[in-house]
Amino acid sequence: MDLKEGKPQAVKYFYNLLDAEICDGVTICVVPSSNADKKITGMSQLGEMLAKNKRVNKVYFLQRQNSIAKLAYGGNRDISIHMKSIGTLKEMDVNGDIILLMDDVTTTGNSLYACREILLQNGAEHVEMFALGKAI
Repeated sequence: MDLKEGKPQAVKYFYNLLDAEICDGVTICVVPSSNADKKITGMSQLGEMLAKNKRVNKVYFLQRQNSIAKLAYGGNRDISIHMKSIGTLKEMDVNGDIILLMDDVTTTGNSLYACREILLQNGAEHVEMFALGKAI
């Protein structure tokens, strides 16, 4: 919960766990919040820290265009919901990029799968998906 709330100690904790595990030169992207108005999240802050210096920062390439019901509270988890509600920043491109796509918690994985598909449709060469936790 501390990371979801963007608490600096949680962001730093996960940064320290992950930084040495991620290759240099990789592009970092983050699954956007279910709330279209919430651009900066704990996960996006972590992504920005991981992208500094050695990696490519495209943390905000994926943008939620329309808010969807929060999945943790029983929102529709169908992949089509994400495909219809997530767009991209037009002033940025991922053509040819090798991407690490990050999410905080996954349940079905559909938000990750949808974002991976959007990245590939926009020219990404390869997308690896990663979530810090799995809800049951």
